Amino acid sequence: MPFAEEGERGVKADGSAEIRPRPATNIEKEFDDDASETNNAQFSQRTLPPAQPQYILRGHASQIHAVAFLRRHSRLLTGDADGWVVVWNLATRRPVAVWRAHDGPILKLMEWTSNRIITHGRDSTLRVWQLRPTDESACCKILPIDDSTSSRTPPTILHSLSVNTLNFCGFAFLREWHNVFSYGDIASGAINFANSVYVAVPSSKESSIDIYRLPTERVLSTCPPPRLPSRSNASTSIAVTGIGMVMAIELLYYPSSRRLLLIAGYESGYVCMHELNPHSRTWSQVYLSQPHSEPILSLCVAPKTGFFYTSSADDIIAQHPLPTASPTASLSVATTAPKKIIHTKHSGQQSLTIRDDEQILATAGWDNRVRVYATKSLQELAVLKWHKEGCYAVAFAETLPTPSASSNAAANESENSNDKAGNVITASARREAKTQATHWVAAGSKDGKVSLWEIY
Repeated sequence: MPFAEEGERGVKADGSAEIRPRPATNIEKEFDDDASETNNAQFSQRTLPPAQPQYILRGHASQIHAVAFLRRHSRLLTGDADGWVVVWNLATRRPVAVWRAHDGPILKLMEWTSNRIITHGRDSTLRVWQLRPTDESACCKILPIDDSTSSRTPPTILHSLSVNTLNFCGFAFLREWHNVFSYGDIASGAINFANSVYVAVPSSKESSIDIYRLPTERVLSTCPPPRLPSRSNASTSIAVTGIGMVMAIELLYYPSSRRLLLIAGYESGYVCMHELNPHSRTWSQVYLSQPHSEPILSLCVAPKTGFFYTSSADDIIAQHPLPTASPTASLSVATTAPKKIIHTKHSGQQSLTIRDDEQILATAGWDNRVRVYATKSLQELAVLKWHKEGCYAVAFAETLPTPSASSNAAANESENSNDKAGNVITASARREAKTQATHWVAAGSKDGKVSLWEIY
């Protein structure tokens, strides 16, 4: 039964096992933490043997469209073009839950809480599933590659929204900490902020975006399409001709000023940012740029660094300025042009994702490779190549604290051991702890496989 291949054994191009030492990364670069951005962009580099993934997860019968870590990356979610979702135990590299979440390709999936998973499919539905650790024992473990026709008992569905999915655009997600939209049900205490989130999806209205609140399943607002200033009258604006469909969405909230931003990428290569007025519930445009000549494939935000990023079917990765926010000043950006553009010479980089420390970002490439870049300089740091077909999805695990050297040594043992207090630590507990402390990168490919890489 195909589960995972370990890095120590390796996998040949024909799929057979190959014994070899655990590999190191092919490019090892160290950040220079000097104060200036110029120094931050400097790296020391030494060439090592080609990188190989630590593990290969084999379980899907069709191309992987989405990957996501959950429960402090003790689990990995993978979704494919046939609508199947697999939850993997990363410590054992075995499936703990398998079901068909949608009747079409998975566009996006992610963790809402440790017990809730959101999936978005091309069958025009967005669903929230309840999957508690205690539920896993009752879930089916038969992988799609072994049986893609038999039905599986799915986890409990908590919510199911009918949404527009003609755009191939996944949802955007934002936890709600304040009553941004000033609705009475929040003021009266009817909604618990700890369980309330915003979800943004393309609207059925051309080039517009709907904002939902969960768990109420209520549409709160619709963000309009971008507009250009009129040449004849500076106080008016006109619709952008040929803006096209919404291709990527992100939501960003500034707690200090209680302001909500919506960033969207379009089929025409435009990217636009709107700010919500929480009192009038209207949107004002604060940024518009067209850095790409092809449809935007993905975007992601790095609020602590002060940038957001876009990638496209062309070879460009663009770094855009995020506005500064204060309780008394209006949001604004100093320019309507990207801060930095790089021509990667590799068309079709998608699934832009930034690690939670905002030091590095990664892209999944149509040329079968995952590339890692520095967020500030956009310098290429590493190229991860194993798949023989295009990569469509990539995700970083959280940067959790690293175990001590003694803990690492213990984690490599197969027997039980005792901690300093004399308590018995099982081998499985040590494997779990080591897995959670590893800086993982997961990549999903057209070949139906998921590669797991350990990165700095």
